[in-house]
Amino acid sequence: MKNTAIRQRVSRLASVDAAAGLVLIVASLTFLFYLVPAYIVEPRRLQSPLLSPLILPQIMGWMILLLGIGLVLGTMFGPKRERAEKYTKLRDLPLHQWLLPLLAFAVYYFGLELLGAAVCGVLATMLLFVAMGIRRIGIYLLGVAMPIGICLAFDYGLNVPLPYGSLWGY
Repeated sequence: MKNTAIRQRVSRLASVDAAAGLVLIVASLTFLFYLVPAYIVEPRRLQSPLLSPLILPQIMGWMILLLGIGLVLGTMFGPKRERAEKYTKLRDLPLHQWLLPLLAFAVYYFGLELLGAAVCGVLATMLLFVAMGIRRIGIYLLGVAMPIGICLAFDYGLNVPLPYGSLWGY
């Protein structure tokens, strides 16, 4: 009985999700312990450790490491999932699911300086939500609040100014 449980966990570990989790773990460890220390130089005198150029890459690296570990553990100890029998081919997707993500990219690329980071973030998020067919109003409210919150956190929390947009006169 114990051997079958171990075999099931080992077979789950051989899944695509677990492989992706292992790749994330290796990539994040390489990023954290080789790339960040070797290629990002920290100035000698800093007003605050939060202003260090190392802080954001380190936070992202640790978050990716935790997500990779969570993905591996989730495949080993989580509920068994049925494999999807039918995949939708890209050519079978509706036209709006192709065009709206491209439009969201174009909004960011061409509109960032004109509209500003917060407006572009909200517009691109809304376009992606429509492309995915999301119908819950709470998700759309979150899609408005998150880009604005991120812009405020960068501007006022981290003192990293993001573009406000020349259209608004700033």
